[in-house]
Amino acid sequence: MAARGACAAGGDAGKSETNEVLMEKGFAERFAKEWVAAWNFHDLERILAHYDDDFEMSSPIITALVGEPSGRLRGKTAVGAYWAKALQSIPNLRFELLTAWLA
Repeated sequence: MAARGACAAGGDAGKSETNEVLMEKGFAERFAKEWVAAWNFHDLERILAHYDDDFEMSSPIITALVGEPSGRLRGKTAVGAYWAKALQSIPNLRFELLTAWLA
């Protein structure tokens, strides 16, 4: 699965000399823990709050589950509908955060 457009701006984020957004380790850890908790509660609104409105996602499962031949979805509405179906299909879905990496 690939997703572009996760919201990473916040009090601990900064800009490098090349204007790239940098993320502090503490912010990355809090962000990751909240993301995992949102998924584990199956709280779609909370999950989607971690992403920009027009983010894109691609996965071969998209084609199978929603019939989109490109395997790509764009925006919270489209991805939210896809994830809602996935959460209904996998009611015991759980994530465990092992570590948060900065790259």
